[in-house]
Amino acid sequence: MNIMEIGMLIFAFAILVIYYWKAQYGKYALPWLLLSVPMLYFSINMVTECMTADEWMHMSAIIDIENMKNIEGFALAMQYQYRTSQMVFGTFFRILPPNIKNIISIYTLLRIYKLVHWYFFFGIVLLISSIWRNKILGKNIHNIKFRFVDNAILYSLLALPVSCLLLKVCNYDTAYIYFAILGFSLIIVAEKTDDLKYAYLGTVAAVFGCMDKFPGVLYWCICVMFFIYIGIRKVELWYKKLASAIKYCLLATGTAVGVSWLSLVYLDFLENGLCAKINIGSVLFPFTYVLRFVSSDNVIDSSNEMSYCKGAVSYLFVIMILMLICAFIIQLYDWMNIKFKGCLSKLLVYINTFLLCLSVGGGIIGAYYIPQYQMPYREIPAGYYNSTDHFGAAIYHFGATNAIEHFIYKLFYAYGTILCNYPTVILFLLIFCIYVLVKRIDISKSSFIQIMMFISLIQPILFSIAGQPAGERYYGVTIIMQVLICCYYVYIAKTKIQANLKYRIVFSVLGFLYIGEMLIFSPNVKIFQPIWVVRSTNYKQNIRQGAWYAGEAMTWGEDIAIAGNLIKDIVDKQGLNDYGQIAIYGNYGHIWLNNPGFNIGIIGKGSGAENYKWDDTEYMVLSKFRLYRYDVPEFIYEVEPVATIKYNGEISTWIYKGSQLEKYNGYFDS
Repeated sequence: MNIMEIGMLIFAFAILVIYYWKAQYGKYALPWLLLSVPMLYFSINMVTECMTADEWMHMSAIIDIENMKNIEGFALAMQYQYRTSQMVFGTFFRILPPNIKNIISIYTLLRIYKLVHWYFFFGIVLLISSIWRNKILGKNIHNIKFRFVDNAILYSLLALPVSCLLLKVCNYDTAYIYFAILGFSLIIVAEKTDDLKYAYLGTVAAVFGCMDKFPGVLYWCICVMFFIYIGIRKVELWYKKLASAIKYCLLATGTAVGVSWLSLVYLDFLENGLCAKINIGSVLFPFTYVLRFVSSDNVIDSSNEMSYCKGAVSYLFVIMILMLICAFIIQLYDWMNIKFKGCLSKLLVYINTFLLCLSVGGGIIGAYYIPQYQMPYREIPAGYYNSTDHFGAAIYHFGATNAIEHFIYKLFYAYGTILCNYPTVILFLLIFCIYVLVKRIDISKSSFIQIMMFISLIQPILFSIAGQPAGERYYGVTIIMQVLICCYYVYIAKTKIQANLKYRIVFSVLGFLYIGEMLIFSPNVKIFQPIWVVRSTNYKQNIRQGAWYAGEAMTWGEDIAIAGNLIKDIVDKQGLNDYGQIAIYGNYGHIWLNNPGFNIGIIGKGSGAENYKWDDTEYMVLSKFRLYRYDVPEFIYEVEPVATIKYNGEISTWIYKGSQLEKYNGYFDS
């Protein structure tokens, strides 16, 4: 950690002291505050040094937000996405005095952006945690089980591997995931307290998520669906139910459209004028684009400001109809459950138990046995299923012989991705919840939670059908919500937790296991794989062309900062004082925000082999994420690198001196 990050940790710790004081923890706060230190460390370490491949363009544009409209081919795309980020972080940099911005380097401004981003979403984390403590669990500080579950929820939001990723990486995934979880949490409160205003606030919270990233509309729709259901469930007559449902649907949708329009009006002011006029297409884009995409209407077109005007109202109308239908399906479930004396609740418990077992069992199988192949890096063999799943130019396939086999592999790979993002302690939690569900704990009090759990468990199946790539950030809502709901299961289960020596030892062991496992994968940016996934030495040291296993050590551009620190140690030991004499070339990441003065370049960006010195003043940083796309270069197996970046022994990045690779300079001509 650097000085800035140490300061961040100290200030965040001070905030948590106030947080526990406001929660009236009293004498019980100390052990949880001590536990907060490693959790904060995981979510802060290297946040102001690492820069992933997807951050630079959007962050630098938001820093200079008043000139965004001048970025040709990019400004219009930013009217459709990143709106919440622009409103929050763009405002911060807009009010920052120009004379200060002018004397601060762009890298320092990016570090400040990272700091502000972290604290903003840390605030959202504390808000969600407070909602669960005060409104869902029901505040009971003197109950040890309450304290355990309350803090498990807080630290899941703060320090799960995917949570660390979201807090450290400044892109639109963070906003849409945390605002979706905030929306869901408020919906649960509304059902529990029978107070419709919380459900309404939940729909509003979810709007801010889908304004940043359009897939967030799914979670907004779910929030609206439950808002309608909670609003009509006590209405007696069916025609009045229908009228009320339409009223609530119009209210939620009208509010969302109003918020979207106001966001564009505010951005028009913030950016000294948008690059294109506000129109019905841009206002409704966050709510209609996914339906356009599913119907193969068109992709994001940053060249035509009228692209999304045609059919915008029709698409929104279809979405409203679908939300109304889903709300009445839940109402019908409620009615039939009462009529058949809770039989449907029991059936839902059995379904959730099966789906949870499937996700755990399928995840284990997926993690060990099912790699995801990517074409053109790994061609589909003749006679095998011709997959149409794609992301950009890459087509995903699994070596299946038919569509059904392909879907099963794809689903199990998704389960593997989710399970590989859970520390082993969380796997224990999932297994315990299977036990709790088998015992069918107090079904009448958890029926609504069971519906929420069902939605969370069914998402991987629906996403696999839709062809959604299996990345941890794409399943962020599913990953975190499953943990929160499982924590709730623990709380309402009849199992007792006592403050005796046996329980203290058990929870201490679990705490140390969690901390130890997270430390293995420090700095906790992109890569995590639980220790129960055991790989061979051959697997850990080699590259499989065009193949990617769940949890595999594939970086996202943060490797250049991590490698830079390793190279700095090497250079310091050699006694070289002028870092400007050293050049670092990366094949993927190329931005190190805390760079002390090294020259950093990109391999293959207009610089052929003749432009390198091929001496000890050059370092080549080679990420597996790039290497696995092509024939593996011979030197990976023939030349011992000066350093490697490893996670639990698995190499993600190879670091060589230029002098070691002169013999292989032909590789760098491409």
